[in-house]
Amino acid sequence: MSSCTSCGSPIPDGQGSSCSMCYGDMSYGSDGYYEAWAAEEMRQEELKEEEIRQYQEELQREESIVMVIQEKGHWFCLSYQGKRIESGLDCQASIYIGLENRNITKKDIDDNKKLANVTDKAVLMAASYLGYMTREEFEG
Repeated sequence: MSSCTSCGSPIPDGQGSSCSMCYGDMSYGSDGYYEAWAAEEMRQEELKEEEIRQYQEELQREESIVMVIQEKGHWFCLSYQGKRIESGLDCQASIYIGLENRNITKKDIDDNKKLANVTDKAVLMAASYLGYMTREEFEG
């Protein structure tokens, strides 16, 4: 087996001196590099489109607002940076929570990662205090 003179990738005997990627023709030879690259690019694009669709659905869901109190509560916005649960792609996500007191525990932070659709390894970037109010006041 010989190697491509441009990039050094192994190429099948009888293909010439270039791999399909360096030659610039998807159907050139039988190494399949260009086809594999194009297939991966299409897969990545589909993942991005799916992530955008999921994000738009998430914005429309009222489930992203969590209220664990009955009347007035302390409202926070928790912002995370990490990876999406479904796709594994990098993301930033936020979730609004209402609590009975102003203390945010590690359990609150960890429990809300799943609701924010990020993996357990996501990092809390900010916990913003929004005020003491009812859910109706919060939703404006």
